[in-house]
Amino acid sequence: MSQEQLWEWRAAILQRLAKFRLTIHEDSALPKPVETGIPFLGFVVYPYQRLLKRRKGIAYCRRLKRLLRSGRPVKPSIQGWINHVRYGNTFGLRKAVLARFDLLEDANG
Repeated sequence: MSQEQLWEWRAAILQRLAKFRLTIHEDSALPKPVETGIPFLGFVVYPYQRLLKRRKGIAYCRRLKRLLRSGRPVKPSIQGWINHVRYGNTFGLRKAVLARFDLLEDANG
């Protein structure tokens, strides 16, 4: 499949969407190789793996730190985050984040 073919398909999609008065983010919806990764729902999807976006991991660490300081229950937050990130290749990340805050035993139930 050539780059020209991809650009033709993109133009056809834009034209079709215009019939329904729909638009896309034209600056970010550009044809590119899948090997560079496709951002989707907080992950970067590659042909053979899904990685959590770096900024999402950092943001959760900050959130967890605030929760621990506030004294509010953290277990529901941890369970929700683990449930989300388990769809990616994140075992090492989960282990590192929970170990950083001494919460490894809480993650097991």
